[in-house]
Amino acid sequence: MNERSLQIHVLHMLWADVAWCATRTAGAAQQQLEQQQQQQQHRIRVLYKLRGVLTRELDEILGPRQAADERPARLTICIRA
Repeated sequence: MNERSLQIHVLHMLWADVAWCATRTAGAAQQQLEQQQQQQQHRIRVLYKLRGVLTRELDEILGPRQAADERPARLTICIRA
């Protein structure tokens, strides 16, 4: 094997290693992103359930009409964010 052929062979091997690492890294990053999205969706569902519970409690204590008038606007803003 001459020097040029050896260089080409080494470059091909390095390219294959880099491609394998990049694919593996991309797969791990995608998996981590999906896991973070699932966690965020779970938090949002929990916040919506909590908002429902708090709304029912306010309605029960104050009555639906007064509770709607006195319900903290911040709760709605936080849930939407």
